[in-house]
Amino acid sequence: MREHPLPSRQSSWFETINPATGKTLRRYKSSTKSDVDKAVAKAKKAFEKWRQLSPNKRAIYLERTA
Repeated sequence: MREHPLPSRQSSWFETINPATGKTLRRYKSSTKSDVDKAVAKAKKAFEKWRQLSPNKRAIYLERTA
C-alpha cells in the first residue's frame, strides 16, 4: 500500500518513540474509521489478484521488491 497511499481526512499526527533513547522514530498521520475501512477494502481487492498468481509469479514480484 505504500505505493498507493490513501489520503486521510484527519489533520492530527502521532509519533512512535524509541523507548531506549526517547527520540521520535517516525510520525504518522492519524486515520478515521472510514480511512481504515477503505484501506482494508483495497487490501482485500489486491489480495484476490495476488492469490490467483502462481508461486513462481509471486516469487518474481517479491524478488523485485526486496
